Amino acid sequence: MVTAYELVKPNGKIVTVTAASDPDLFFALKGGGNNFGIVTEFTLKTFALSTELRITLIKNYTG
Repeated sequence: MVTAYELVKPNGKIVTVTAASDPDLFFALKGGGNNFGIVTEFTLKTFALSTELRITLIKNYTG
């Protein structure tokens, strides 16, 4: 999950965009919008994984 973007705006200004600092721009960037500037960096929130990995493969041969 992205928590922040570093963005170069069209006017050349470098800003850090978060949900708190600029909610509309953050939502637009998160939704894949373009023409807002160039994202040069992003910060991710990570989540711990369990040590168990389970894979289920179901095959359905019909026809």
